[in-house]
Amino acid sequence: MITQTEGQIYLQEQRGCTDLSWYRSFHTFNYGSYFKEEKTAFGTLLAFNEDTLAAGKSIEMTPEENTEIIILPVAGGIEFKNPEGFVDYLTPGHAQVLRTDRRGPYQLLNPYGVESIHFLQIILRKGHNRSGEPKTSQFTFDPDLKNQLSVFYETEDALASIGKYTGREDGIYELKNKEHGVFAFVIQGAFEVQERLLQPKDGLTLWGLAAIEFEALSNDAILLLIEVPGNQDRLPQ
Repeated sequence: MITQTEGQIYLQEQRGCTDLSWYRSFHTFNYGSYFKEEKTAFGTLLAFNEDTLAAGKSIEMTPEENTEIIILPVAGGIEFKNPEGFVDYLTPGHAQVLRTDRRGPYQLLNPYGVESIHFLQIILRKGHNRSGEPKTSQFTFDPDLKNQLSVFYETEDALASIGKYTGREDGIYELKNKEHGVFAFVIQGAFEVQERLLQPKDGLTLWGLAAIEFEALSNDAILLLIEVPGNQDRLPQ
């Protein structure tokens, strides 16, 4: 039986937005000039942005010190260039991770001549065991695998998973550490997560759980889960 526990919903229409003619970014949490008291970081999850980049355009971003940035393509491919000049090409099913110490900007480029691209940028604070030199690494997963979660990022401190589900298929996510919290985000379709209805682009933070139960309410619904550490002054009360 699903039990409704402590949590906070972040509705799609209440997100912050940076909107240029060629680049748009929706912010679930505070980011850049966008700030709301109720949108502070969740544990070590500092930012969760849904971005669109126009055809042929590129953008440079300067990371904060001691963060890890995950680039996750949703639709279309994206060219990634790290501060040391390393270039890689990402498509759905690939997650690029950049561990930073603020040595310089990274660049994202849309290589298409006509189509816009759509991707997620997830920014996490490094855990106590994640110090050291900056580096770039990549995780891969099968974006067409159905009715199970695939891990696309894992460290000693945090874990992120994604899954595509058929209608009325349910699932359980067991936390690696019951002291952690979980952020859920619906990329596509609709889900019920711990008795809370989430529509496309809605987010939900949950804490005080050992496992999370969810059910897809539409076909080809895509759910993303990020488990992060936190303590009483970092997770919502």
